[in-house]
Amino acid sequence: MTASFLGLDSATNQVVTTAAENPAVLLLMIPLSYLLVGPGEELLFRGAIQGRLRSEFTPIVAIPIASATFAVLHVSSLSGDGKLVYLGGVFLIALVLGVLYEYTENLAVPALVHATYNAVQFGVAYFSLSSAPAVLLG
Repeated sequence: MTASFLGLDSATNQVVTTAAENPAVLLLMIPLSYLLVGPGEELLFRGAIQGRLRSEFTPIVAIPIASATFAVLHVSSLSGDGKLVYLGGVFLIALVLGVLYEYTENLAVPALVHATYNAVQFGVAYFSLSSAPAVLLG
């Protein structure tokens, strides 16, 4: 989403590619972002990976390593050109989530931010793939 504002081509996530045939799938992804994706990925990447790295290194080392791991593991869900742009964005978001976790010492905070970020992206994708904007605009 941010890449398009900067005029950069970004790869497409497989969920959006799949939803091109049935945009309603994206509406299902919104609650799943809060129930599974945000909490699950944050438990793994911030709680387990970053937490373990932090016990061996400083947060300044742990956060970028956990964030890079998070970004690299998203490669398999991408299609099209611009994978590095997409992964750069994911890495930056992961850095923010890692800092939030360190600052708040509460895994629920990055989980909620992560889920909300995903939910907004799914909502935007839904409206851009469906005829909903035309209906709303008249």
